Amino acid sequence: MTGSNPELERCALDTRRIFDLVSEKWRTESINGQELYEFAAQTAQELGWMLNLKMDGHRLADFPHTAYHSGKLAAVPFHPSPKVWVLEIQIRHPDKPFGGFYEDILM
Repeated sequence: MTGSNPELERCALDTRRIFDLVSEKWRTESINGQELYEFAAQTAQELGWMLNLKMDGHRLADFPHTAYHSGKLAAVPFHPSPKVWVLEIQIRHPDKPFGGFYEDILM
C-alpha cells in the first residue's frame, strides 16, 4: 500500500517498470543472467533507486529449487530459458527506509 505518498507510489510503479524493461531486454537480446542483472542495476540507478542483488532470481522448479540448480539467475553465464527462470526485482530508496519488490517468470 502506498497511500497518498508520491514517493511510495513511484517506488511501486518503478519496481514493475524495471521488471518490464529487464524482461523485454531478455526477450529481444540473447544476454546471459549476469548481463541481465547488470542492466537491471543500471536501469534502477537511472530511475533513482538501488537494486538489491541479493534477490537476483532463481530457477523455477519444485522446492527446494537448489535440487535443480543451486545458482542464482544473476550468476548464470548463459541466456535463461523461458518459463524456467524467475526474474526478481527488489529496489530500495538510496536514503530512506523503503523499497519495492516484484517477481515473475521470464516468458
